[in-house]
Parts: sequence; C-alpha cells; structure tokens
Amino acid sequence: MKKFWMLYCIALVTYIAGICLPILLLEQVFGIFNNEQSILSGLGMLVEKHEFLLFLVIGVFSVVFPVLKFCAMAVIAKKLQNGEGVAVLWVERLESAGRWSMLDVFVVAQLVVFVKLGSLANVTPKLGVVFFAASVILAMLSSINLKKLVEESSFAMQEA
Repeated sequence: MKKFWMLYCIALVTYIAGICLPILLLEQVFGIFNNEQSILSGLGMLVEKHEFLLFLVIGVFSVVFPVLKFCAMAVIAKKLQNGEGVAVLWVERLESAGRWSMLDVFVVAQLVVFVKLGSLANVTPKLGVVFFAASVILAMLSSINLKKLVEESSFAMQEA
C-alpha cells in the first residue's frame, strides 16, 4: 500500500504542476507577440474568446476527469486499507479510463506540430507539458498498482 500512496502523491503533485505551469510558449516570428499558456490559463482564455465547446472538451479531459480519477483512487485505497470490500470491476474501469488522460498530451503535441508548420509563429513546449505527461504516466502506474492490491486482497469482490 505504501508504493501506491507514494505513486499517487507524486502523480497528484505533478498533475497540479502540470496544469498550473506553462505548457507552451507561442512566439510570432517577428517577436511582436510572446504568450505562455498553462492549461488553466488556456481554459480562461477559451472562455474569454467564447470557445465554449473547446473549453468543455479540454476542461473535461484536463481537469474534471483527472480530478475524479484521483478522488476515485483515494476512495478505493482507503476502503482497502479499512478492510472494506472493493469491486475489482471498478478498479479495472478506472485503469482502462486512464488511457483517455493521454488525450491532452496528444492535443498539445498536435497544436505544436500545427503551429510549427505555419510560418508566422513558433510554439515551444514548456515544463508544464513534462509535468502533465509525468502525472498521466504516474497515475496509470498508481491505478495498476491499486488493481494488484485489490486483486491480492481478501476483501476483493468480483461484482459491482
């Protein structure tokens, strides 16, 4: 259980850093315009620009989904620690949902490629992308570890 909590805490810290630190630097070729954006500041900018659909998609996959996943992992781990029954099915669903977390990293990568193909601006990935990607990987490792703990537990239930 210590290994799970260690991975979980590191994943949570890197997630917070990943959404707060700048993920990219957008520079115009002539140096007139420089703009660093974090995931959170980018969401604010989308609301200001009335891009509500894009705000909703990125907000759900960048903020809502990861926060719910962290909460669910903590609840399952606490139940396991307290000797309560935990359904293996829920842990498997949590683990399989983790791959959707990589969607954000893919979107940022696509944005960088798209803008780099243009001749008017350069995009440079920043430290926030590294932290966000690390949090996704660490959260996936946490959920895999949690699944093993649940399966090894005598309190594991086979049905929801």
